[in-house]
Parts: sequence; C-alpha cells; structure tokens
Amino acid sequence: MRLPDLLAATGAGAVIFGAVELGSRVQNVRAGITPSVWLDLLSFVVAVIIVRFVFGAAFRKGPGSLRAFFAFVTMLLIMPLLAGVSGGVLDVTLAGAWDSPTAARSVFTVTPINVLLTFMIELPFFALPATVAGTVALLLAGGRR
Repeated sequence: MRLPDLLAATGAGAVIFGAVELGSRVQNVRAGITPSVWLDLLSFVVAVIIVRFVFGAAFRKGPGSLRAFFAFVTMLLIMPLLAGVSGGVLDVTLAGAWDSPTAARSVFTVTPINVLLTFMIELPFFALPATVAGTVALLLAGGRR
C-alpha cells in the first residue's frame, strides 16, 4: 500500500466515524464501540485501512462502474464488521478481559453485528453518504499499477 492510499484510508475512516458519531448524537442512538471516542475513531480508521489493503484491487482505477460498485459494497458490508472486531479487540485488551469467555466471544460476534446494525438500520442517512464519500476518496487515491 502506498502512502496516498494510507492517507486516503485514514481520512475515509475518520470521515465515516465522524458521520456515525454525529448521527448517533442527533438521533440519540448509542453507536459507540468502546467507552472511548478515540478508540472508536481508531477502530474505524483501522477497519478502512484493512479493507483497502485486503481488497486493494477493488479500489484501483479501471474501466466500468462494476469496480466502483464492488468497492462500495465492500466498504458498506465489511468495513463496519471490521470496525466492530477492531473496536472489540481494543476494548477487551485495554480492559484486560481476555480471560472472560463472554467478553472474548463478544469481540467476534456481538460487537461486529451491533456495529453493522447501527450502521445500516439506525443511522443510514449519516453512514451511507459517508461511506460513499470514503469509497470515492479511496477510488481516487488508488492509481493504476
């Protein structure tokens, strides 16, 4: 991954986090993954960086809109799940609760599903436009190779 890709992914993660945080405050919905806003921001940034790294071919410029559609669907479905997992891992690690079976299970089941449901059902008017903007930023940063 090149530096422009990394910077675009960091910016896209921050924008998506900001939209979700704003939407949660406007609609009075709890959208926090962790008790800390900074850890939530880090969770979204890490999730977008992972999506950009793993699905890099979807974000490279190319002919047709099929590639852009695949990039958007990837960001829309996989990024919230990864944000939930990374936020859950950060939360359980900082709390030192890996010895609790319930906390360890929730990192990979409950937390990602809650983030995805919040993202898609409770905050679609905030999260979807931010996801489109983040996808466009990643598509513009991804050059031909």
